[in-house]
Amino acid sequence: MDERRDDDPANETIQARVNYRLPVTIEGDDAAGTPFTERTTIENVTRRGAFVVTTRELAPGALLALHDAADYETRLCYVQVVWVRTDNERPGAGVKLVSRNQLWMDYLITHSVQELDDEEPPVE
Repeated sequence: MDERRDDDPANETIQARVNYRLPVTIEGDDAAGTPFTERTTIENVTRRGAFVVTTRELAPGALLALHDAADYETRLCYVQVVWVRTDNERPGAGVKLVSRNQLWMDYLITHSVQELDDEEPPVE
């Protein structure tokens, strides 16, 4: 895990960031106001936000719903787009949670444990 300052400059707390990918489904309106649903991944995860990988044009301030990729009926949380990256190599958006984070944390913990279980044991 890597420790960095939160993306929100008003928040001076240090958060642990987890640098692996998690599958999610995002739902919201793009920058043109067109509703969409997209299965994608999040990375660089904290308990308060993440980087959403997407080529969709999103606007800072936009609200998105994050759903469990394996179960669309399970909405994990609502997030707000803080910044957008449009380069061709890693397009996406930095988002922050704007709703309760209990389901989000449960999802992160479950997938963290799964990733640890999937790792090969160290060779001695």
